[in-house]
This record gives sequence, C-alpha cells and structure tokens, in this order.
Amino acid sequence: MITGGKREVLSDIATTPEAIRGTFAEHQEELRWLAGFLTGDDEVAQACVVDACAFAQRSWEGGADWFAVSPAFATVYSAMQIQRSRIAELSPVYEGRIGGRRTDEQLPPDLLELIVTESDVIRSRLDTICRFVLVICGIEECPSTEAARWLGISWPAVEAAYCAALESLEGFDCEGQIESDAAPAAWN
Repeated sequence: MITGGKREVLSDIATTPEAIRGTFAEHQEELRWLAGFLTGDDEVAQACVVDACAFAQRSWEGGADWFAVSPAFATVYSAMQIQRSRIAELSPVYEGRIGGRRTDEQLPPDLLELIVTESDVIRSRLDTICRFVLVICGIEECPSTEAARWLGISWPAVEAAYCAALESLEGFDCEGQIESDAAPAAWN
C-alpha cells in the first residue's frame, strides 16, 4: 500500500480482533483510497473497507495467518468480489495478448508516486483488470500466477493487463512531463 510516494506497510501483525479493527481504523484513509481506485466508486470504497475489516476478523477467528487477513489483502478481496463479473467480462480481451514486461518487476518509486497523486485520472484510463493487476502485482508485489488465482483469470491475461497498465502509466508520465516542459517558466 502506498501513500505520499512511500510504501506504507499495512501488514502489521495483529493478534486479536480488536487489533485488527485498530489497524483498519489507523489505515482507513489508505484503504479507502485503495478500494476507490479498484472499484471506481468512492461510496462503494467505504463499504469495501467495512466489509474487509469484517472479513479479516472472520478469517483471523477461523485460524488464517495474518497475510490472509492483512488490511490491504482484505480490501482488495472485498473490491474483487464486487468487481468479479466485470473482471470475467474483460479477461478475454487480455487472453491473446503478449505482455512485454514481467509482473515480478518492481514498480519504480516515481510510478508509485504518480499512481497516488494522479489516481483519479489514472483510474479513469485503466480498466478494471488493469487496476487490479497494477495493485496486486505492482504495488503488493504478488506473482502473476497468484494474481491470476485471486482474479479467476489466466496468468497470461494478468501479465498482458500489467503490461497495458504500465504502458498507460508511462504514457501518462510522459504527457505530464511534456506539459510541464512546455509551460512558460512563470507557470512552473
């Protein structure tokens, strides 16, 4: 999870349901941003965070390890449940594409910063699968096979969507640089 250009660790170990709720409360803003970025709807994002906290508590009580109930994972899981049909509809678009990058490449810090600072514009440029893959593989650094399992799509589709997301981000970053270079010095 990232905020302000820095990676914020949201996988603090919680040993009680109260600690889980405390972690969700402490990171509510970041989790709401994450859910909003994934779902494209700020109202749904708040519901995702509430649902994710309940999911994390149930998972913890059921004996799951903390990775399975981390705030970021639980929030992604909640958003994914809401977007599952859209993910299924879009997956054939990526099935035949060849990805130019591997999903195990870490996102450079400048792209992480760009995602946070320009999240509304980036969200509008990326489809649902690209947003999920960007978060799961790029930000949470999960392998494409794991992302494919979570999303219920093939790993080649995950890699193609990740490549498309990165290409879009790089194009966006270049557009922003061109605009700032072209602006008169008084505007900078």
